[in-house]
Amino acid sequence: MAAAHLAPHPATLGKYTIERVLGEGAMGVVYKGFDPVIERAVALKTIRKHLIDASAEGAEMAARFRNEARAAGRLVHPGIVAIYEYGESADDHDGANQDEDRVAYIAMEYVEGITVAHYLARHVARGEMIPLTDLADIMAQLLAALHYAHEQGVWHRDVKPANLILATSGTLKIADFGIARLDNASFTQAHAVIGTPSYMAPEQIRGAPIDRRMDVYAAGVVLYQLLTNRLPFEGSASTIMYNVVNTPVPAPSTIPLADPAQARTQFDAIIARALAKEPQDRYQTAAEFGDALRVVAQMQSAIRVNTVSGFAADDNETVALGAQQSRKPPMSPVPPAPPMPSAALDAAWLDQVTLCLARQRGPIAKIMVRKAAANAPTRAALIAALCAQIEDAGERQAMSNALQQL
Repeated sequence: MAAAHLAPHPATLGKYTIERVLGEGAMGVVYKGFDPVIERAVALKTIRKHLIDASAEGAEMAARFRNEARAAGRLVHPGIVAIYEYGESADDHDGANQDEDRVAYIAMEYVEGITVAHYLARHVARGEMIPLTDLADIMAQLLAALHYAHEQGVWHRDVKPANLILATSGTLKIADFGIARLDNASFTQAHAVIGTPSYMAPEQIRGAPIDRRMDVYAAGVVLYQLLTNRLPFEGSASTIMYNVVNTPVPAPSTIPLADPAQARTQFDAIIARALAKEPQDRYQTAAEFGDALRVVAQMQSAIRVNTVSGFAADDNETVALGAQQSRKPPMSPVPPAPPMPSAALDAAWLDQVTLCLARQRGPIAKIMVRKAAANAPTRAALIAALCAQIEDAGERQAMSNALQQL
């Protein structure tokens, strides 16, 4: 539906003041709003009542909308976008209440950041691979939040990069529980074929019984994209669905990369298990998936940092190398204190640097600043270390200029 046919935007919804439009479609609008009672920013997701009441498709959309409020509303976790309220409002434009202005809305946490889909697209456009540290951080947060949701009886059913938000703080948040399955819900049958084909588990496509392991499969597809900058299967929806059910997933190490040296063979076994055709052959929980990834990430850190002593420290964790053997480091068992920024790098200034860098690099800026600050004795040294990680010369100079003005 063209934007010209949409109803005017309200000044308020319930107690919330509308500040601006974040997104708009035929069925509704997402606004940035403000709660004057608690004095906090909110996102207001709306759906137009006269449209959803007019057809069977609209009724299904309304059911999904209410389901999102019910599913996400029972979840309280830093890795899940919080739901504050579900409501319905008849808004008044120029003093006249109009039926087409009536909307149902969900008030939810407003998250400043970008989606993982945007983050991936930026790396693909530049021909860059996702750094392993970023990959490990994204997946650890995703799987922890999924495991929490599953333990509360909620299956997301549409885990994909577009539904994952990387906040400027570095926190990943899962959004859009519109087609989630509740353990006691009557909406959307447990065997219903619904979701995004590229991320649907084989049992979803077959219409077989489903459980939390379909989200484990979808998380495996997200990992595959982070590793290779592409999906396991591509093409039309019917082609993708056929291959998901019938075709073995190509190992990540077999995908041609711009830099063959970045082939990540150590993840092949993890991908094979996460994307197994049969649920019983997969990781049985998101937590189990996360544990397997953590072991691989730690081994990579150990190999990269120190192959002489047999030990490596990354983010203050010590990992032993060697096949099926574990040794304790020959040093004191008391772990070293985490590296601290130089006294010249005060916290307020570092926060400004992080926000400035985040405008170009996204939520990963927080990690970049933290690591650079641990080894930079002066502001100039920190700026030089950060800018050295920016590949494009023009962007590097622009960032250097911006940071020097802080």
